[in-house]
Amino acid sequence: MLIAGPRGDGFLPLSIGSGKGQDDDGTVPGLLSAPAPPERLGTATRCRRSPRRPHRGVDWRARARLGHRLRRLRDGQVLDTLVEHLRVGILATGCGVAGVDTFELSGELSGPDGAPIGSWHHGPGSETFTLADATFTNMAYGTYTLVLHSRYVSPATGQPVENTYTQPMLTPLGPGFIGVSGPVTRFTGGSMSSGAYPARVSWTNATGGSVRYYEIQRQRDDGAWTTIGRSTSPSLPVSLAPGHRYRFRVRALSVASYLAPWSAGPVLAVAGYPETSSGFAWTGTWAASKSPLAWGGAYTGSTETGATATLSLNARAIAVVATVGPSFGRATVVVDGVTKATVNLHASAVGYRHIVYSLSWASAAAHTIELVVVGTSGHPRVAIDGVVALR
Repeated sequence: MLIAGPRGDGFLPLSIGSGKGQDDDGTVPGLLSAPAPPERLGTATRCRRSPRRPHRGVDWRARARLGHRLRRLRDGQVLDTLVEHLRVGILATGCGVAGVDTFELSGELSGPDGAPIGSWHHGPGSETFTLADATFTNMAYGTYTLVLHSRYVSPATGQPVENTYTQPMLTPLGPGFIGVSGPVTRFTGGSMSSGAYPARVSWTNATGGSVRYYEIQRQRDDGAWTTIGRSTSPSLPVSLAPGHRYRFRVRALSVASYLAPWSAGPVLAVAGYPETSSGFAWTGTWAASKSPLAWGGAYTGSTETGATATLSLNARAIAVVATVGPSFGRATVVVDGVTKATVNLHASAVGYRHIVYSLSWASAAAHTIELVVVGTSGHPRVAIDGVVALR
């Protein structure tokens, strides 16, 4: 990929191309343009340029290269990527024009999750200067964002002139590799077991191909990555305990025995809000009932039609935890003022710490969860044990 800078033609084109080499190049189609600086830096006096295209300022080019190297096993099959990398090199030439001694370039690279990976800076420069390659290893499959900044001091006004160029780049995969997008984690139905709630990690294939299996790893509380399973389908059940942080990553092994780079999801903080939490607001008549099997040793119930329990929190996923049984009925779930579902807490036997409703969003944000007692005939009781959330 080649990103080209000012050439004095009224635009700063960022042109995208591909090449051949030891590694595959990332290729992003399209053309991105930005306004040119308000003035040219000057006219070259020492550059050997064609009279038809006289040099009118500072030329600069930034070459960015995304690729990978492969490792082979003894049987000759490629089973793993050794390095996923980006190399960035910048060359700027001023050819003696006024203002070139103030010209400088800098850049930042961020990953698919938006987190910064690295940055670099060079300048102010001289008539010719270069920026050495920057290599970032262990890059997962996905779209990375390269941002370049140019700056010089106007010889006419003495004021700085700055421009910023942003370009997304897709990490390439060689033939036979299957890229994975995600993973995403959501709560599922079930009950709390051994202090943890049931959830499911899921993902999608970002590239085509047939999968032999997916490998899934988990990181808990910033500890080491550990393999928690293999799956032939794009999901895996997991357990999440309140008060801990989790992160999951997935990679795919193709039927051709190519094992793609890891794709990691965000860090997830699991927060528990038992019904005794101060964040709950109640309307109507509610009463607490003790049970050693309930979350925190108690739950809060009501038989009054229209009674509500409301909790505001910041989350990317939530699950409503309740008690079920023969005397329990229905409740309406309202999220951010919108009715989402009516859940039925009626069951043949009493059960505690059950997830009766769950919902997730693409990212964490402020949300309000409200439960409303419907007043089911013959068994109107609704008992809330709390809300568990991913942040």
